[in-house]
Amino acid sequence: MPSVKALGLLTAKTQQFKLGYGGIPEMTAEDVSRFLARIQHPLVSLYARAKYAGDPSSVAKLVERLAMSIRHTGHRRRWKWRKVDEICQGLAWLAVLEAIPGAAGDIERGKIPRQ
Repeated sequence: MPSVKALGLLTAKTQQFKLGYGGIPEMTAEDVSRFLARIQHPLVSLYARAKYAGDPSSVAKLVERLAMSIRHTGHRRRWKWRKVDEICQGLAWLAVLEAIPGAAGDIERGKIPRQ
């Protein structure tokens, strides 16, 4: 074996991993939004319009529907809360603001009415 090849075997090389840039994504946010908007469940449709389509009017509607759902679940399970409406509204806002990052900025800019 030639000495150059033997020396090459002794030298360790690491694998280089690089992220590729550019190209067209196979699925866009608009594709996801269109698909989710076709689903008949009203909460899923509102969530898709708020998160992926960026519709600020859907955020307030989504919060109302979530608060109603939380209230209904609490009534069915006989939760004993004081100030039920405030708690349900707060939980719904928290869930929406966690799931839709741009919603907090829209509230500050006045695009979404805080109730």
